[in-house]
Amino acid sequence: MTRRKLSDVLRQEVTKDAPEGSAQVQETPAKSSTAKSTTQKATASPAKEDQSAQLKELKAALAQGAEQEKALHAQIKTLEADVKLKQKKISTLESQLGQVDKLKADLAEAKEVILQLSEANTQMGKTLDELKQKPSQTKVPPKAPLSKTPLTLRPDTLPYHSVRHGPAPSKPKGVDVGWMD
Repeated sequence: MTRRKLSDVLRQEVTKDAPEGSAQVQETPAKSSTAKSTTQKATASPAKEDQSAQLKELKAALAQGAEQEKALHAQIKTLEADVKLKQKKISTLESQLGQVDKLKADLAEAKEVILQLSEANTQMGKTLDELKQKPSQTKVPPKAPLSKTPLTLRPDTLPYHSVRHGPAPSKPKGVDVGWMD
């Protein structure tokens, strides 16, 4: 719907109704200016109705536009919150990715160490097998038999608390300590 000025709408209505209105005016030349104003009011009345209908439509469209604007603002806020949440998730995932990369490097290093140790273990096993297969060239002297003489305990080798050293301490005279266990 195109916007039209009120004066343009009135002019159109007047021009549409002009042949009819002029006929009325010619038929009743005795009527005064009140008749002209009545005729003009009668012809402007449909224009006012059209304008009031257009005004109602425009007000309804304006209200609908305001509601849409509110809905869009709410949607924008929701989307901004979603963006912030996703940015937090992205930063968390990036830090986790860094940790994963570090763990992968540690795992690769551990694999290398395990391979080196297994190679060393294999070489030691081969060396041990070779030593078992070769007769020993160096003879170990036989162990001397243990003597079967009993051990005697000397008081100087016993711990201090297991040996009584001298007489028991005597009580000082005149002091009654009381009953003791």
